[in-house]
Amino acid sequence: MKFYITVVAVLILFLSGCQSVETETVDGKIHGIDQENETLVIYVGSHLTEEEKINNKVESEREHIEAFMVEMVGEAEIEGEVSTFEELRRFQKVEVEIQGDYTPDLVTGNELISKHEELTKYTAEGISVIPYTKEDLVQELTVEQGEFALHAFNEEDNGLGQYHDSEGEHVFTLLTSRGTSEDDVRNIEELLNIYTNSTTYIITDHEGVVLHTNDQADIEEFVEGLDNE
Repeated sequence: MKFYITVVAVLILFLSGCQSVETETVDGKIHGIDQENETLVIYVGSHLTEEEKINNKVESEREHIEAFMVEMVGEAEIEGEVSTFEELRRFQKVEVEIQGDYTPDLVTGNELISKHEELTKYTAEGISVIPYTKEDLVQELTVEQGEFALHAFNEEDNGLGQYHDSEGEHVFTLLTSRGTSEDDVRNIEELLNIYTNSTTYIITDHEGVVLHTNDQADIEEFVEGLDNE
């Protein structure tokens, strides 16, 4: 009798072990949402060289984007900043728990946009929506050591001036101009202290923000200061 009970107990443990599913968690951002089929395209990152990032030039056939598709099935849970699939938005930062092992897969920009249905597909066990931090946003603005970038937010004339040092070289290796909106899931206006009634200028180096202003005269003073170093 004891032998019979032992065998049954071992079988139960064996079967329960077989039913458990190995999972892995992958960090990324939501790139696309299919509400009808409850699938998401998750952008993991871009494998570009620093030169390619600065020049913003990438060959069309260059497979440099790490991304995948995830399907919500069964009892997959959504937690964090939102709790339902309908509340998910593009660019939200997420942690995706998938069934099985994750294998990084690189695709071209065109494949990500026009052929996302061909991306490697995983089944989601759960998704956590993670709020952005100031550190996240500042990191996106930084450049290589020894370089400076000038970022303009809500610039009305949409034209950044070219700033040169005393030798005629460009001071900023990167110039960006972008808008903000109240429904931005990254909460840029609050986290980066963006002015609501004027243009905000942010200068960054490899460590973070070195100047935050809404006065172009401050930028000119910064450039002059570099010449005096």
